[in-house]
Amino acid sequence: SYNIQWVIIGGESGRSARPCNLEWIANLVEECEDAHIACFVKQLGAKPVLENKYRFSSKNVKFNVE
Repeated sequence: SYNIQWVIIGGESGRSARPCNLEWIANLVEECEDAHIACFVKQLGAKPVLENKYRFSSKNVKFNVE
């Protein structure tokens, strides 16, 4: 049995980066919260995708930090 204490999530960067579905990130964050595991989203990557339909620049995304 493993004792996971910290999860770091991030999409790939660079020209050959694969798409990063933001729903995957949201699901991982939710699973970490449910399991009481610390979670850090480092970056959305060079090719963030929402519902496999929309690509957008991570420079335009704003997050609220509480």
